[in-house]
Amino acid sequence: MLLVSSRTTPGLRSADDELVRALTALGLRVAEASSNYGLLRHLRVAHPLIDLIEAWSLRRAAVRAARRTDPEAIIFSSAIATIFQPASVLRRSAVRFDATPDSNRLGWRNAPIRVLSRRSLSRARLLLPWTEDQASVFAGDPRVVVLRSPIAPGPPRDDASRERAAFCYAGNPDKKGLDLAVAAWASAAPPTCPLYITGIEPAVGLAFLRRRGVSAGENIVWCGPLDPAAHRELSTRVEFCLAAARREEYGIVQREALLDGAVLVTVPSAGPVPLLTLARALDPDLVASEISASALAVCVKHALEMSAEERASYRTRALELMSPDTRANFEELLSERVLPALLAGVGAQTSGSS
Repeated sequence: MLLVSSRTTPGLRSADDELVRALTALGLRVAEASSNYGLLRHLRVAHPLIDLIEAWSLRRAAVRAARRTDPEAIIFSSAIATIFQPASVLRRSAVRFDATPDSNRLGWRNAPIRVLSRRSLSRARLLLPWTEDQASVFAGDPRVVVLRSPIAPGPPRDDASRERAAFCYAGNPDKKGLDLAVAAWASAAPPTCPLYITGIEPAVGLAFLRRRGVSAGENIVWCGPLDPAAHRELSTRVEFCLAAARREEYGIVQREALLDGAVLVTVPSAGPVPLLTLARALDPDLVASEISASALAVCVKHALEMSAEERASYRTRALELMSPDTRANFEELLSERVLPALLAGVGAQTSGSS
């Protein structure tokens, strides 16, 4: 099996790593193809140029990897990665995606990306959306299998000794709403409660806040980019996960936080965000009425006023609702539905589909 991946965000890297782990556990040999984009990486400054460079670089990476490994089938880990792939490749490929360009590449500038993506998805052997919402776009298409990305187990939890603090992932500060999160925390949280900012260098984050006219208070702690283990340790240690994304696709960081026992405080991000349904089911007062600092501050105050018993009940219900996101469920879907359909006709046998 060949996995072609952009690996451009922590969420995508985590999802790809989980897919490789599961495929290997099911008895397949997996090769990976990606790209550092070479000299073109300096031109990745705005859409649609970012997508065009990514797609062209991944086509070249896929060709090189296919010559080297002669795979029986290919999995592309985003819809963008497929747009320059030939039909002969797509006919023996699955495309896994958290969102299609039709839902997250809006505006006239991105129209060519949407057209190219529709064409490539129509040629693929199998479509593997992460969510039911994305699957509904292809209603009635027998090629569709919803394949939610599993959440790896986190470090051991000690909920009784959690720090009265929150963390906020801000890898893309505008998209992730760093200014909204910092302003809301400054308005609602006491100075003794830290907000840990991850995923961004302090100087870059501070410069972004200055441009937005937002001041970072003394209780803002800049962690910089963290490796996955360190990030999970943080979400296991603090009480709250603060999410202020203006746009979100899947919300892996928030899902990990829920599994780690953090209480999720969020805005109603634009985009295909099935996590919002889960967040509202847990506590609607922790989901802001709009995407703004003032609305989010109301939710922060509510979170800080929750009793220990209320937080414990929240964590118990969160674990129950997160049960479909286990590795066991992911492997079962791969074994029983994805691999038989993808490998049909090539004579491949796996421990999960033989």
